[in-house]
Amino acid sequence: MTYLISVIVTTFNREDALEAVLSTLSRQSDQAFEVVVADDGSRAMTAAAVERWPIMRKYYLALPFRIARNASRRLRRRLRERFAP
Repeated sequence: MTYLISVIVTTFNREDALEAVLSTLSRQSDQAFEVVVADDGSRAMTAAAVERWPIMRKYYLALPFRIARNASRRLRRRLRERFAP
């Protein structure tokens, strides 16, 4: 299966918010997407929260502290450069 949509979720020590996002994604009728959870140096409970959700295609990236913020800024800039008119 080819995934046309990648949902990138960033998190830092907010298992409650992460579980709410993953819960919503797991209930989508169209499951043709992948989920990338970028954890910015959280506690071990965050990884456990990711594993609890039955999303078919998910990736968990445990990043060093604050790297996700910088990566998301770079990603936004690249997307604007690529898709801006």
